[in-house]
Amino acid sequence: MANDLKQHTNTLRDITQSGGEASIAAQLVEVERNDTQTMQTIRSPLVITINKSAAYALYELTYIRDVAFKPGELYVKTRKCELDASSDVVEMCERLRDESCHIIEHTQLKGKPNTTHCLRFPGDWFHVFGIGKRSLGFNVRIEVKKGSSISAVDVGPENRTVISDDNFLRVNLVGDFAGYTSIPSFEDFYLVTPRLNVNAEQPQDLGTDFSRWMLLERVRFTLDGLECNKIGVGYEAYSTQPDFCTSPLWSCLHNQLRDFWEADVPSALWT
Repeated sequence: MANDLKQHTNTLRDITQSGGEASIAAQLVEVERNDTQTMQTIRSPLVITINKSAAYALYELTYIRDVAFKPGELYVKTRKCELDASSDVVEMCERLRDESCHIIEHTQLKGKPNTTHCLRFPGDWFHVFGIGKRSLGFNVRIEVKKGSSISAVDVGPENRTVISDDNFLRVNLVGDFAGYTSIPSFEDFYLVTPRLNVNAEQPQDLGTDFSRWMLLERVRFTLDGLECNKIGVGYEAYSTQPDFCTSPLWSCLHNQLRDFWEADVPSALWT
């Protein structure tokens, strides 16, 4: 993966089905003289080995925001639902405060007959990335063995002309596997990955827990948190939802990350 992507923080690599690994080896024992067109045997034959990596696609990733894996609606049985009720009355639904002790807007309780409700975000959080420009990547390693010495270079789309450290070998890449044109596009999707650093403004390390990475359509997200039943739902959407008193539990909190995860993964793999 790469890091220097202007406003982008990472790249996503996808091994393509059409560009598997390949290798070839050959021994050069004769050369043709330009002046006489006669063949001349090389005293120390050269062994040339070429190894090509699998072709892969690189995608630019733009960090968007973090979202909760499973928002939860909590409730307490009580008739005392004043906004400033203390925790001994409303328990976990006491309104929240930030690090400066200021009340976080829309975190206060919502009253129904005999119960008090609130939105909270327990458990895991995930990073959300937009998937943008894509390009093809691969690596070709060329080694030339002469006697006991070996000269080697690596070429690819970003280093098309390379000279070995001993100046014996110079390689120009004249083809770039342009035939692989079926690189998938994910511009209508977001990538979500488990959050590793709570305070990361631009996550640099996405971790290796690939089993929990998810690709989901952008329409399933609310980036400002103002829509119910979408990934990223916030306090305001929950607090201002219509017909709250007659709505069933979790009425604003469907279609969250865990819902899609559970629909995709056998029940034995999650708790």
